[in-house]
Amino acid sequence: MSRVSVFFENSLERIQNKSVIIFIDFQLIFLSYIISFFLRFDFIIPSQFLKMMFFTLPVVLGIKIFTYIYFNIHRIIWKFTGISDLIKIIKVSSFNNALFALILFALIGFKGYPRSVILIDWFLTIMFLGGSRIACRHLATLIKDSNNHRNPSTTKKCIILGSGEAAEGLIREMVSGKIDYIPLAILDDDPKKWGLYLHNVKIYGPIKDIGVLLDKFRIDEIVIAIPSATRAQMAQILKHCKPCIAKNIKCKTVPGINEILSGLHSLTKLREVRLEDLMNRELVMINQVELRREFAHKTVLVTGAAGSIGSELARQIYSYNITKLILLDRNENNLLYLEKELETRYPEIRYETVVTDITDKAMVERVFKQYRPQYIFHAAAYKHVPYMEKFPAEAVKNNVYGTYVLAGLAEKHHATKFVLISTDKAVCPTSVMGCTKRVAEMSLLHFFKDSDTSFIIVRFGNVLGSNGSVIPLFKQQIEKGGPLTVTHPEMRRYFMTIPEAVSLTLKAGSIGEHGDIMILDMGEQIPIIQIAENLIRLSGYTPYKDIPIQISGIRPGEKLYEELWYKDENPIPTNHPKIFKATQFFHKNGLDVEAYNTVIQYSLSGEQNDRILKLLRHLVPDFRTPKIGRITKKTYIYN
Repeated sequence: MSRVSVFFENSLERIQNKSVIIFIDFQLIFLSYIISFFLRFDFIIPSQFLKMMFFTLPVVLGIKIFTYIYFNIHRIIWKFTGISDLIKIIKVSSFNNALFALILFALIGFKGYPRSVILIDWFLTIMFLGGSRIACRHLATLIKDSNNHRNPSTTKKCIILGSGEAAEGLIREMVSGKIDYIPLAILDDDPKKWGLYLHNVKIYGPIKDIGVLLDKFRIDEIVIAIPSATRAQMAQILKHCKPCIAKNIKCKTVPGINEILSGLHSLTKLREVRLEDLMNRELVMINQVELRREFAHKTVLVTGAAGSIGSELARQIYSYNITKLILLDRNENNLLYLEKELETRYPEIRYETVVTDITDKAMVERVFKQYRPQYIFHAAAYKHVPYMEKFPAEAVKNNVYGTYVLAGLAEKHHATKFVLISTDKAVCPTSVMGCTKRVAEMSLLHFFKDSDTSFIIVRFGNVLGSNGSVIPLFKQQIEKGGPLTVTHPEMRRYFMTIPEAVSLTLKAGSIGEHGDIMILDMGEQIPIIQIAENLIRLSGYTPYKDIPIQISGIRPGEKLYEELWYKDENPIPTNHPKIFKATQFFHKNGLDVEAYNTVIQYSLSGEQNDRILKLLRHLVPDFRTPKIGRITKKTYIYN
């Protein structure tokens, strides 16, 4: 830092003293009034008006100093002066001069006083007081910029897509050096803005012209500054960015509007464009006030808290002013990581972690007795389809018996609501996992139909990025250079982001009543092969050219597409557009209690798998093996 910079910076700091500011303002007001007379008379003031000037000077100074102090003009921090401060100075100056004119009229009726001086003085006062503060702010900015030496190795040159408020704030931060980016150009689809400048950065034209600018500028990244963009718009923007991918230029984006409003991310927290940004579904908006009202001052138990859904439930529930949160899981490692995260983000909230298995009835009952949870979100389940085909006894033990244990204890200890997190795989199941979730659904209202506790089921499809799901697997395969493995070229699934699914689950749990099965609107099913292609493109590669896609053959228990409801369930709308309610829950034959008890006993005693499968098929007549044309399990590139 140079000596000149140090001198000016110290001077600016001294100006922040309120007494110094009042003294400077006094001098500026004095000069403004004197200069007004000189300007009025072309710098030769007649003697009679000179006397009038000195006669009225104390009145002017007294009024202005008093009102400027009263309205806190002297408390404005000079180096941060903004438009609102200038407006305040204009308002107070207008009031001062109007008051002075009234007093002058009452005393002498303007006799012997040049009235144009009042107008000139008004203009000069605003210019001196406002201009001095703006000059100070500009000087502070220059000093800061001169001291801000960017590191060439870390500073990235970029093109900004969008020129709205988000882009303005982002570019302002870049120009000030708060983030290590240098904006070279802006592209926006509004033709009225073409040729204009934003913080001295030119808006060149529409976003589709990005390829032209790549030839003009050497850049490191493209930054999409449109947080309100729909996913269809984001997909279109990324199509225009294909020339960037070919040149290995990264595309980043500001967080979406939901992420900003939730407080999880700030506008300047740039991130990579993610797969969910391209999903063919719009943002889900939830009334947070209603959820806070629902969960405020409640004790909430989340099972499976260390999993993808359970941990996100914990994060979102934490923000609703609850009394206590109980986090239950048998995975002690992930539970520890979640605990550390919540300690950092929400130190004021009380919570307890419990490491146990939901099938350990004695231990789980101890939890209910000690904490008396009012709301239970049951997310603990075995979910991996191929694994549960190998271990059906474990699937029944965890997904069926564990649910029964928790539901019984919830009723016994007078919980308000019990919400079972179910799956689309429970509808016309073709897998052991899906079948056990269907049995868990059926058991709740059969055994607890007259309970004072409200039992609610929330059913939805796949979530993006959950532990062990296809997205992390694809990313690992891309890192290794491929190939990406897809089990069938026609395989498709419902997808939703984890935060979306959880927020809708909380909403469904709050509006659902006893016996309801709530179904989340998952949008359209997406081909898995399309997801693989998009992930390859987002990683900067070309599908089939740089990274192959391999058809590996369908796995046991899988089907080509999922269903969210049975044909006779006839879902009806609720007060939220993304949540529906099934009108019929049970299969026409109901639940065979004897078979239900037997299959649980078999699972607990380690009975042979074929007996367990036979009972599951009896309990759920829709449980069937999918009929799919055989795909040869060999490696080839699908295109």
